[in-house]
This record gives sequence, structure tokens and C-alpha cells, in this order.
Amino acid sequence: MEEKKLNTIMDAINSTSMKECEITSSNSKIKIVRLNTEPLKSETEKAAVVKKPVETAVEKTVDKSPEKQSNKLDVLSKWVGYFYRSKEKNGKPIVKLREHINEGQQIGIIITMNIVHDVMSRVSGKLTEILVEDGQPVEYDQPLIRLREGSDAEGENND
Repeated sequence: MEEKKLNTIMDAINSTSMKECEITSSNSKIKIVRLNTEPLKSETEKAAVVKKPVETAVEKTVDKSPEKQSNKLDVLSKWVGYFYRSKEKNGKPIVKLREHINEGQQIGIIITMNIVHDVMSRVSGKLTEILVEDGQPVEYDQPLIRLREGSDAEGENND
């Protein structure tokens, strides 16, 4: 099935309260199951769902321990599928632990129904934790990596 047709079908389903849809044609069969049954609230949200590269959300957490008063940011998945840290099987990871990540930099890929989506960071910071291993299934809004926010993130090497 062509990606354009698939996106049209997904847009139509997203504007309804349907949880599940199965479409069968002479040469293909597709089943779409939506985890979140609420229709999208705005055109911007709808564009974020079907847009490639996948824009990631960021969840901000503050570590309250006295020795670490730094802000931590989780980069969240905006797609359901399988997360990979490299562009090819058994390849080098796109980003590595303790590396500085820039806003808009690719951090991995998510494969959904044989469609590859680039996962880009929406914030800058130092990669402090990898929360999803290579090849693991991921859900919508699942944290993928954790960054430490701030200008001091570039120069630190003592994690």
C-alpha cells in the first residue's frame, strides 16, 4: 500500500472515535489499531503524527538530590514501532552516551509497518541515559533517551 494512501486512511481514522479498522483489497490487507481513542484536537497535532522526521516530545524532570541539581529531559517517542539506535542492522549507533545532542539532531529511527521514521531531538543537552535498547518495541510517548539540559552539558565528562 502506498504511503500516501496509508496517511490518508490514518487521517480519516484519527478524525473519528474508531479504535480499530481493517481494510482488505485484492492484493493487500491492513489493520490499524489506535491506542489513544480520542480524536486529535488540532491540525498541528495531526501534522505532528504523520510528519517525517518524527518530532519527539520532551518530558522535563528535575532531580531534587543535593549533589545533582540539574534538569533532565526525556526524549519521547511519537510513534509506535521498533526503535533502533543505528540506521542499518548492526551498524554504529547514531548517538553515544555522554555525547552532546543538538536540537534537531537525529537520535535514532522507529520502524512502523515497514516505514522508517527518523527520530529527531527537540532539545539540546548531554546524553546521560539510554532508556530503550536497540530493536525494542516502543509505545507512543515512551521515553527513549534522557538528556541533561544546559550549557554545562557540553563540557562535562564526569558521569
